[in-house]
Amino acid sequence: MLQFPVYPMLLEKSDTVPKGPYIHQLKIDGIRCLFNYSPTGIQLVTRHLTDITRQFPEIQQISLNANDVIIDGELCVVDEKTARPNFEQTMSRFHASGQKINHLMKSKPNVFFAFDILQLNGEPLVHRKLNDRLSILQEVIQPSDHLVMLESYEDGDSLFQATKEMGLEGTVSKLVDSKYLIGKRSQNGEWVKNKHFVIEAVDVVGIRKKDFGWSLAQNGKYVGILELVPPHARKAFWAVAKKIIIKEDKNYYWLEPVFRISVKSIGRTSNGLLRTPSFVNFVFEGAAV
Repeated sequence: MLQFPVYPMLLEKSDTVPKGPYIHQLKIDGIRCLFNYSPTGIQLVTRHLTDITRQFPEIQQISLNANDVIIDGELCVVDEKTARPNFEQTMSRFHASGQKINHLMKSKPNVFFAFDILQLNGEPLVHRKLNDRLSILQEVIQPSDHLVMLESYEDGDSLFQATKEMGLEGTVSKLVDSKYLIGKRSQNGEWVKNKHFVIEAVDVVGIRKKDFGWSLAQNGKYVGILELVPPHARKAFWAVAKKIIIKEDKNYYWLEPVFRISVKSIGRTSNGLLRTPSFVNFVFEGAAV
């Protein structure tokens, strides 16, 4: 019997949608959670085992066809205007406290997208094949406003293209006979993720002193901090940057906005900031991004 909470199985990155005996699902842009359903109530923990049950009281309304279940899934707020997962609204729920929790519960209700089951009525299922687990999950789930079973598809390429056209994050592909590896990341293609990225050119206008980061701007407007830069690029850039420092304060070296790089991100926030940007390369005059 598994003792809740447990660490979830993690995905590995892939540049292409895998072929073969896989099922393919939407990659939901939310908070990865484990969901423990028992006679004493429902508990939610993140992939890092942070208990967030208090922030999402409406999950207590969920009912399942079982007494004791551990389910893996993604928690998110679905934007009522776009009908798409809204990560910013989800994080506003995550960080809420006090009376704000009840207010947001009504204005930004959450949905838990279930995609795997680890235990049923005290019996661990992690050593069962994925297809078997999904069949069991389907029997357990009672769909509601706050609980949905994530649908599986056979054609991964078509699904990935559809997610791009719909402005969604990407897809997840899983071998149909894969076991659930608690607390481990897939290493051999059992579970892989394919995400859509936007590549664009930005200017480096500052270097953060204490915790590494490059301050970025585009057309003179601040667009965020870049932290994911390989060591060789940091070293090469500093050799040039120290010659174009125009001012300095306790937190930053501020630079002439003459050095351009290309970055990869998963899009923008509602106020125009890059989401999880990472360094691609240096951009030279006349070169295409």
